[in-house]
Amino acid sequence: MILKFTTISKITYEEAISGSTDAIGKIYDAFAKKVFNIAWRITGDKQTAEDITHDVFIKAFTDLKQLKQVEALGPWIRKIAIHMSINYLRKVQKEVFDDVSVEQVDTDTPENIAVLAQFEGSMSKSIMQLSANYRTVLWLHEVEGMTHREIASLCRCTTGYSKITLSRAIKKLRQLVDEYSKEDIVYAFNQR
Repeated sequence: MILKFTTISKITYEEAISGSTDAIGKIYDAFAKKVFNIAWRITGDKQTAEDITHDVFIKAFTDLKQLKQVEALGPWIRKIAIHMSINYLRKVQKEVFDDVSVEQVDTDTPENIAVLAQFEGSMSKSIMQLSANYRTVLWLHEVEGMTHREIASLCRCTTGYSKITLSRAIKKLRQLVDEYSKEDIVYAFNQR
């Protein structure tokens, strides 16, 4: 499932371009939580996600006049958030996406993955335990709905690497969920 962004009226958009703080506030309120969630899921750090959210809106409001259609505002802000989050990972970790040979492909494919944004408890803990590249590819593919070709272009890797990374991320996620689920069961029995 792809995250849907709220639409903003043409009037609000035009008022924001002319500098109305109320209109800018409406746009921020409509998109801030979604931008934060994208940044947090990709970077794995709430403080960094807050910083990226701030930077995304500075860039968006600075370049708002360049946007030609109000309908493109949500996807445009989403794209800025994804790019800034991945650029942060590149800067901090120098190279998030390592080269992997095609022979290392794991044939374990996902049957069905629920919307990651709605997961709580063990799933959320497990997702945050994934490495940055696993978490990024998983999020972009399963939640943002991007194709492997789009992920490859965005992350500067091959489509094969995107597929491998997704497969490994899902396999690792299943292991982590199993571990956390066992811990939760043991904890629940000990609380009796």
